Amino acid sequence: AAEREDRMARILASFHIAHLRKRLPRETSGGEQQRVALARSLVTAPCILLLDEPLSSLDTRMKFSIIEDLRRWTEEQRIPILYVTHDHEEAFALGEHALALHQGQIVAEGAPHEVVPAPGREFRMHAASFENIFEATVTAINEADGTAQCCIDGCSVELTVTLSPAEAGMRLRLGIRAGEIMLATARPAMLGNCDVIGGYVQTLENEDTTITVRVDCGAEFKVRLPRVAMESSDLKAHDPVWLIIKINSCCLLHTKNANTSLVSMPESA
Repeated sequence: AAEREDRMARILASFHIAHLRKRLPRETSGGEQQRVALARSLVTAPCILLLDEPLSSLDTRMKFSIIEDLRRWTEEQRIPILYVTHDHEEAFALGEHALALHQGQIVAEGAPHEVVPAPGREFRMHAASFENIFEATVTAINEADGTAQCCIDGCSVELTVTLSPAEAGMRLRLGIRAGEIMLATARPAMLGNCDVIGGYVQTLENEDTTITVRVDCGAEFKVRLPRVAMESSDLKAHDPVWLIIKINSCCLLHTKNANTSLVSMPESA
C-alpha cells in the first residue's frame, strides 16, 4: 500500500495533476483527461510504452505542454517508446529514431531531422509549433564540429546551430520551442554544447500548469517552465536572467539558399 501511494503521488506530481486526485472525470478538461490517461499507463512502471496518436485531439498549446511532461518523464525512466503519429511536430519533439511510412512501406529511417521525403515531395517543419521564431544570418562556420554561428536580425544575439552545408552570409529562419529553453538566475559557470544569453524578465504569464516567461535579450524570447518549478522562486519583472539553449534545440525552419537542405519530415511518420 505504501508503494502504491508513493507511485501515485510521484506520477501525479510529474504530470501536474495532483489537484485532480479527488475529481470525477466529468469535472476535468480534455487536457487534464489526457494527462490522467498517460499517468495511468505510466504508474505501472512499464518496461516499454506503446502510444498510438495519444495527443491527436488536443490543441497545439495543450499538446506541447503535455509533450514536455512526457519527455521529462521518459528522460528520467529511460524506457523505449513506440510512438505512432501523423504530426510532424510531435515526431521532432519526442523522437530519437524515426521510421517514415508511405502506403504501408518504410520510405525513410534515421534521426527525425535526417528522415527525408520520398523523391519529388517536400515537407518543411511547421513554424506553428515554435513559440520563438527569428530571422537570422550566418556569421561564421565552425567546420570542426559541424555548426554555424547565426546573428538574429536587429540585435547582437548569436545562436549556434547544426547546419550543413552552410556559408557565411546565408539568410535563414530559426525556431526554438519555449519548453526547450532553460532559465537561470545566475550565469552558469560552464556548459557544453549550449548558448548562454543574458537578458531581463519582461513578464510572467500563468498558463494552466505552466508559466511563460518573456525575456528581453535584445530579441524577445519566450520560455515555458512548469508551475511547480516556479513555486519556490521569487522571479519578477526586470530581474536579470540567463537563457541556456542547447544547440540541437535551435531548428532550421527555412533558408533562402537553394543549395541548403531543409529540415523535413514525410507526411506519414
